[in-house]
Amino acid sequence: MVKIVALDDEQAYIEEMKRLTQTYFAKKNIPYVFQGYDNCEKLLWDMEEHGDIDLFLLDMELGEYAGLDVAKKIRQWNGDCEIVCVTNYMSYAPAAYEVNAFRYIMKKELKEKLFEMYDALLPRMLQKDERAYMMKTNSRVERLYYKEIVYLAKDKKYVVFHMRDGREVRVRGTLEEVEHELADRDFVRIDKGCIINLNHLGFWEGNECRMRDGTVLGISRARCRELKDRVMEFGSIEKGGRRDV
Repeated sequence: MVKIVALDDEQAYIEEMKRLTQTYFAKKNIPYVFQGYDNCEKLLWDMEEHGDIDLFLLDMELGEYAGLDVAKKIRQWNGDCEIVCVTNYMSYAPAAYEVNAFRYIMKKELKEKLFEMYDALLPRMLQKDERAYMMKTNSRVERLYYKEIVYLAKDKKYVVFHMRDGREVRVRGTLEEVEHELADRDFVRIDKGCIINLNHLGFWEGNECRMRDGTVLGISRARCRELKDRVMEFGSIEKGGRRDV
């Protein structure tokens, strides 16, 4: 899943970037999350919680804050993310090189250039999505890629990984231990014995959710609020409806 954050002190530009991004990723059928900020203090405050952002779309002129200063803080915090500078003024172009920005986009060319940027950058962002759980046994080590895990379920002394290709991989241990090792915001516990990958959630309503492979899983009452909050944060799934991307 591609995770994108946009920062601009004009809400209209955030909405335009959000709309264009939704159009692009819908055509590609690639899951994504888009979070917009019109306040850089809020963004800087939230950065520690969003340690796996793939792309920042940054306005270079932010009132009392300079976009370059925000970009430098982001780069110090996350040296692996991509930064694209979005502005009305060509004079800010040299600043983009100071933070190793991928590209510089003029706002008047946003519709055309944003799509071009995504075409150029998407392969790099998807290549980074190689996070995996390392399953170790006495005889072998297997990488279970996060993007391939549909859900995990407790079965006595084992945790069963239900994979997208239909395999069931059994790992000895507790669900709490595996959850701690995953430590990824794409995964959410829906019951004391089950964790789902939000990338594979197609529909949820009431006390049930349906995964994209057709599996129906129960949601405990205690976990409904957390699931609702995480789904809203995820941004591409709605209660009682399917993905819109």
